[in-house]
Amino acid sequence: MQLLDKPNTFRGTFGGITEDNRGQVALSQAGDKVFYVWFDTDTNSFPGGENTNPDAISRMFDVATGNWQSTTNLTQGSAADGVVTFGYVANHAGGTSSPYRLPIGYQQMTATDVDPVVFHYLQGVDVFTAAASAGSFCTAIGQKLTTVSNLSNNSNDVTEIYPNPTSGSSVIEVNMKKSANLSIEVSNMLGQIVYATNARLSAGTHKFTVETGKWNSGVYFYTVKSADFNVTRKLVRE
Repeated sequence: MQLLDKPNTFRGTFGGITEDNRGQVALSQAGDKVFYVWFDTDTNSFPGGENTNPDAISRMFDVATGNWQSTTNLTQGSAADGVVTFGYVANHAGGTSSPYRLPIGYQQMTATDVDPVVFHYLQGVDVFTAAASAGSFCTAIGQKLTTVSNLSNNSNDVTEIYPNPTSGSSVIEVNMKKSANLSIEVSNMLGQIVYATNARLSAGTHKFTVETGKWNSGVYFYTVKSADFNVTRKLVRE
């Protein structure tokens, strides 16, 4: 047996994995694979530091061989990079053989404590286990961030801001199925608003350009809001 985590112990460290990482376990349907998933700041974009920009990270354990596969960052480079806060994993992974589908959801922290909680689901986290030897790699493909608030009201669509990260200007694209008032705000980590706009939009696709050239480097949050939806996501200024 191997001790992986003691989530009821505050700030405990066990074998290099801390309580802050909020460890979760999923089993394959046959019980022959164990997927240990934790949420940690461990990327090139957000190295170290109090676990304030966590990704979803996983290792698979093969019960038959007793081998651990190498650590795989499931969200680095995706739309969920650095924002997987308060994550949770289903009890069982989908599929009866490789590849296995890991259902992972999370709540994203925002810049202020009065913003509504937004729930996300990571679509397409597939773990391939063909080389089940010690230290072999799991691979995850097709990561896609889905915002549950959009799923509950699919009449409107807000694209991910692009480019992101940015060093100049970025574009937010909104597809409106009906006319409505819309507001966009961008705030820094201190909750200070650095960009805001309001508009009455007709049905159709609308683009908003956000000029970031004079901003300091760092992490920002942009919120797109109407009477029917409220979406908050991350923007990185290089």
